[in-house]
Amino acid sequence: MTLLISLGIIYKFIDGKPHVFMQRRLEEGDLYNFWEFPGGKIENGESPGDAIIREIEEEVSIKVDKPLFFKLFRYKNKQKTYLFYIHLFKNDEDHKLKDWFSIEDDRFYKEIPPANLQIFSDLKSFFGNDMKEFLEFEGFLWK
Repeated sequence: MTLLISLGIIYKFIDGKPHVFMQRRLEEGDLYNFWEFPGGKIENGESPGDAIIREIEEEVSIKVDKPLFFKLFRYKNKQKTYLFYIHLFKNDEDHKLKDWFSIEDDRFYKEIPPANLQIFSDLKSFFGNDMKEFLEFEGFLWK
């Protein structure tokens, strides 16, 4: 069985470094108390883009209208296979989100689900080491 999941990577720069928003999972289960990206299951008849817009609004009360597709990622554990549709959102406004994590800081990796480790590796590659270069590229992404 494959579960279709839409995830949202909300990012902003703090002191010139890329940070992503995550939230604690408070539902009982295998991932209880782990840090996760907002997102959830894609409902019947819903596109991945529509699903992440709905999930972001439900979970963090932010209205977004243009999710930027980042990557399709397949992850398999002992019980299930997951197909993640991952989208990026730039945090242009002060949405009062409080839990921001530097993509360069791996100290919290033991507190995120295993599937997210590969996502962080991809984010590091995406943002790169040259912030000036990335900011020029970022302007192109959000036109």
